[in-house]
Amino acid sequence: MLPQLSRYIIEKWDILFPNVNRPNKLNYLGIAGSVEGGTTTFLAFSDENRKPVFVVRIARNPNIINLIFAERDTLLFLHSLGSFLKHSIPKVILCKKIAGSTVLVESVLDGKPMMVIMAPDGLPEVENSKTNINLAKDWLVNLNNETKETRIIVPNLFEYYVTRQIEKFQTIFLLSKDEQDYLKRILGIMKGLLYRKIDLFLSHGDFCRHNILASKNKTGYNIGVIDWAFSKRANLPLHDFLFFLTTYFLQVRRKNYGITGYIKAFEDTFFNENNYSDLVKQCLTEYCQELKIDLSLTKPFFTMFLIDKAISEYQKLLSISERGFIPGFGIYSESNKNKSYRDALKEQMWSLFFRTLVRVQERYIL
Repeated sequence: MLPQLSRYIIEKWDILFPNVNRPNKLNYLGIAGSVEGGTTTFLAFSDENRKPVFVVRIARNPNIINLIFAERDTLLFLHSLGSFLKHSIPKVILCKKIAGSTVLVESVLDGKPMMVIMAPDGLPEVENSKTNINLAKDWLVNLNNETKETRIIVPNLFEYYVTRQIEKFQTIFLLSKDEQDYLKRILGIMKGLLYRKIDLFLSHGDFCRHNILASKNKTGYNIGVIDWAFSKRANLPLHDFLFFLTTYFLQVRRKNYGITGYIKAFEDTFFNENNYSDLVKQCLTEYCQELKIDLSLTKPFFTMFLIDKAISEYQKLLSISERGFIPGFGIYSESNKNKSYRDALKEQMWSLFFRTLVRVQERYIL
């Protein structure tokens, strides 16, 4: 497919890249991504240049080309809004079926994936984390303000965002009595939103460090945000920021490996008293204040976020397992032992985070 794409782009070069000299050839570099991710990414280089000229996104499975169209539609929508967004997200150059595959060609953003500096105690270093988290927070506040939709939570909207998700979660995962009782309390709190106004926001869906490209200039740092395949036009508050905070140092921790390490990192972020969780609390509070989100609703929104991630992760991994395997990272190593595919997937990271939330809920930072 890539040779055919090259021929097409070079033929249309003056239209697609009017201010760039036409190359003689194009070379591609594949970018590694998560096994369960929905798309494959290639950087395209013209002739012998070392700087990429565009990005190619292709659905890994022809049955999920909707992810390509979702990314295209979200980027086109965001580019119709303020100039702030236009300069921090890719621009759609081409979306077309080439050699039987639907491809999305995007512009290249400057910067490198956001890096974490670890402190000797095994937690993220506070000053570096403060810079990173505030960059993410401020960018999300701008995105949220640009895409805010104020709606009244009528019963069918409540069913879509809350009731249906809780029921699906209860069907997939075997929950203890304490976990079921906790969900009943959360459902009762969320019912207090019925017939009240609520701000819904466009969500990125995978707002984590490796999708945030940071670059430094004379006045400070800028960030660009890539990979919008899992975006959603209107979502409950906090989803993107909670995803960023939850995943911030999972892959770079130096202590407590395996599933135990993931749960320890989760607790150190949201439940244990330390300098890093103090920073998370401060930034989460500021984020809610800037968007006028009631702080008393952060735990219910946190619960719905974990439920949504557990369901979507289960569905993605179930689709992969039907092709013969489960991704062999640490988060699944314990749950793979002596279990069927379906049972193993029910002990994945997000469901364990939910169980942790229920177990140590009284220590929640907000």
